[in-house]
Amino acid sequence: MFWYRLWFLAIVWVALVCPTAGADCVTALETKCRISGKCISSSLICNGQNDCGVGDTSDETGCPVSQCHPIHEVSCDDGDCIDIDWECDGAGDCADGSDESSQRCSNATEPPPCDDQHFYCGEDGCISNTRQCDGFPDCDNGADEAGCASPTPPVFPSPDPDVYFVYFHQIRNTTDDGTHYGSFASSLKDPEALDFHWSQKMLYWSDSFEDKIYAMSLDIARKLETVVSGQLGRVAGVCVDWIHDYLIWTDEDLDKIERYDIKSKQRSTLVDTDLHSPRGIVVDPLDGPGFVYFGDWGTDPKIEKMTVDGHNRDVLVGDDSLVGYPNGLAIDYTERRLFWADGKDKRIMSCDLNGQNVKVVRSSLGHPFGLALLGDWLFWTDWTEKSIIRMNKQGRYKHTVISQLTAATVKDIKVVHPLRQPEGPVANTVSPPGPGPDRPQPKPTARDVIIIDNQPTTKNPGTLGQTSTSSNTGLIAGAVGGAVFFLIIIAAVAVYIILNRKKGEMSMDNPNHREVAVVIHPLLSWSQYVTLISVFPSRTHTPLSQQLS
Repeated sequence: MFWYRLWFLAIVWVALVCPTAGADCVTALETKCRISGKCISSSLICNGQNDCGVGDTSDETGCPVSQCHPIHEVSCDDGDCIDIDWECDGAGDCADGSDESSQRCSNATEPPPCDDQHFYCGEDGCISNTRQCDGFPDCDNGADEAGCASPTPPVFPSPDPDVYFVYFHQIRNTTDDGTHYGSFASSLKDPEALDFHWSQKMLYWSDSFEDKIYAMSLDIARKLETVVSGQLGRVAGVCVDWIHDYLIWTDEDLDKIERYDIKSKQRSTLVDTDLHSPRGIVVDPLDGPGFVYFGDWGTDPKIEKMTVDGHNRDVLVGDDSLVGYPNGLAIDYTERRLFWADGKDKRIMSCDLNGQNVKVVRSSLGHPFGLALLGDWLFWTDWTEKSIIRMNKQGRYKHTVISQLTAATVKDIKVVHPLRQPEGPVANTVSPPGPGPDRPQPKPTARDVIIIDNQPTTKNPGTLGQTSTSSNTGLIAGAVGGAVFFLIIIAAVAVYIILNRKKGEMSMDNPNHREVAVVIHPLLSWSQYVTLISVFPSRTHTPLSQQLS
């Protein structure tokens, strides 16, 4: 009796909850929905979609739990799971063909049209044609790389390039394809930015914790030296002017840009106004007097340009739609273009060296940070992808060089190769750093003290290389004094000759005559006369720091 009642209740539950198969429907292959009364194909029962209409879920009630991923997969009628992009794609992927059935695909929308400049990925939409067959799948389904030939790897002239990058407490190096990987300098505190000087075979880097900028030889000796020490904030960008032997850096904490003369050991401030968070910096010493390009992260993000002496400052790119977080900067010295990695807009951009013809090289990146260039190839560090990546300057053939790095600890990057520092003439118009026409004269500070012959001399960076009034007066006084003294000597010689005329003609064998000849001889050489009067001290002393500048 108990089992009879249980069977009766089960029949009643099925009648109340489940759709009625075949009842009041045209064919036995249809099922009537319980609430709406709509007849639907029996193949739609338990397909994961509500086919009975709004408010009626009887076609999905009591169904077995699907094992397919709720977002990335769909279920076949036989219970198998396939990729969601394979449903209604024109090819049967389910064994029973249900993924291409008319019931499923009758409402499938036509793919959005793509113009001639874009490639259609399917449900992912359109991507730029430049990304098709670039060696990296940009469509989620990989359609943009299907049937493409393998890209030709870059070939660089000898010597083989070395990629140096800042990673955690080290500076590491690798080949351009990542096949060889090692550590150049380890056990550092907080390395940030780096650059190299090819002719000197030196690598420079900043350490914000140590408050220093270091240099280490690139040869086997690995000789380490401290270049700049003290009064530094976070040096976020470093560049080497290999023509004029300058080291130039951005200070993100102190909001200034400074310059260090590698030869004279002089340190000067180039810019200390209207900066809010300067970071990336690069130099072009081959163009006229030499120009510096730098990015600013501040409230008004921009990329600026100025000469290597801090003059003629100008905003190159300042539109919010074009620049967000300008991190790494790199110059193509052949094509005369500037590239920058933008961490906020997640892309790499370029423009000419006048700020015109701005182009998006590649977008939809992770978080590009450091940027380097060699030949036709760009290299960058990416915090999101935790990798070092390369691609060509047209945004194609993206390739991961080094992966599985720690995010936010992989920072600046440089490709060390002589092609990055071509030889060029030193421009005669280069002047030492000064305040510029739009900046007030800076006051001497502790960092403007130079050690010359172990004696500290206060140096005003705004007057380096400029001849002062006092020095001009000293030179004139020295010349006049020397000329008067020389006339007195001539008069004495004349008297000497008259008094000794009766003793016979002068002979160079006579020691006294030889002394007279030594005095008279400069009359025959103007260059020697200038040398003679220049050795007499003037009454006005020119400071040694100005004489050497």
